[in-house]
Amino acid sequence: MASLLNRLGNQSHLAATGTHKTTKYPVIPSLSGLAKASKEPEVTTDKDNAAKATHNKRIRVAQETVRTAGKENGLINLRRRPDDVKDIYADDISNEALVVAYVEHIYAYLRKREAVRVSASYMEGMSINTRMRSILMDWIVSVAYKFKMCQDSLFLAVDIIDRFLAIPELDATKDELQLIGVTSMFIASKFEEVYPPELDDFVFISDSACSRSQILETEMMITNALDFDFSRPHTSHFLRRVSKAASADTSEYSTAKYFAELTLLSIDFVAIAPSLTAAASLYLTLLMRRGISQAHWNAELRFYSGYEESEVKPVAGKLLELVRSTPRSKQQCIYKKYCSTKLQEVAVEAATTAEEIAHYFRH
Repeated sequence: MASLLNRLGNQSHLAATGTHKTTKYPVIPSLSGLAKASKEPEVTTDKDNAAKATHNKRIRVAQETVRTAGKENGLINLRRRPDDVKDIYADDISNEALVVAYVEHIYAYLRKREAVRVSASYMEGMSINTRMRSILMDWIVSVAYKFKMCQDSLFLAVDIIDRFLAIPELDATKDELQLIGVTSMFIASKFEEVYPPELDDFVFISDSACSRSQILETEMMITNALDFDFSRPHTSHFLRRVSKAASADTSEYSTAKYFAELTLLSIDFVAIAPSLTAAASLYLTLLMRRGISQAHWNAELRFYSGYEESEVKPVAGKLLELVRSTPRSKQQCIYKKYCSTKLQEVAVEAATTAEEIAHYFRH
C-alpha cells in the first residue's frame, strides 16, 4: 500500500467515502396487489387523448431542440435516421423515464467519448502481465455475481482497473492487484447501484486480504488519478441499443451479454471501442441463434450500431475464438455463470454452436 502511495503521491487530503456500518438492504414491498386493486377497465376520454397528443408533440419539439443545439455548438454529430430505418423508440415516446427525446444525443455523446481508450499493450514492461489481469477479471466477475451487481457496474469496474493500471508511474505489483480490483468494484457499485454493497462486504469478499483503511486509501488514489471521471461509455450501454434494434428475445440478449463479458478476460479487447464490441457480440449471437444463412445485419442494425457488417465481422471472429476456448480455460467464472438455469444455460449452447459456425469466419 505504501508503495502505491509513493508512486502516485500521497493524496490523504482527499475526503474518503463509504465509512458506514453494514446494514441490511431495505425490503421493497410487493406491488403485485396493485394491479388487482381495480377490476374496472381503464376509460380513455377525449381529454386524455388530447393530453397525450400534446405530450408527444412536446417530446418531438425537445428532440429537434437537442439536435439543433448539438449541431450549433459542435458538441455532437447526430446522424439522420433514413426513411427505410424503423424508429425503434417510437413506442417509448410517452415514457418520460426513457428520455427518448435525448436518446440520439446521448449515444452520439457516448460514441464521441469512446474515442479515447487504453492501449492493449499498456502492460508491456510492467511487473504484472496479461495472465494476471485475466485471473483478476475472472474473480471480479464472480464478485459482481455474488453481490448481484448490474452489468454496468461490472464494466465500469473493469474500465477503472485498466485505466488506473495504465498510468505509467504506477507499475502495480502482483500483490496489489486484488486491492485495486476490490476498490474499483467499490467505486463502481456506488456509482451504478441503487443499493451498493457496504464497505465491510468488500473486506469480507477479499477474505480480509484488503482492510477497510486500505480500500479507502486506494479509493482516494484512484478517484484522484482518474480525475473522478467515471461516466464512461461501456459495452453494456451499446448492447441494449443494438439488441433493441434486432428485436432480440431474452435468450438472445443473455447470449450477447455472455459474449460481451467474455471480452473482459482478454487484453486484446481493451483497445476496441465498446460500441464495436457490443455490435460484434450481437452479430455473433444472431449467427448462432438465427442461422448463418440469413442476412442479419440489416438497415436498422447498421444505423443503430453505426457499423457496417464488414467492420463487425472481424471482431466477431476474434470473439468466437474466445467462446470456443472458454470451456477449456482456467478462468471459468463467466462460463459457469452463464451455464446456470437462471441465465438460460446460454453458455452451454454457445459452446456447441461455436464449433458449427467456425467455418463462416474462415472465408
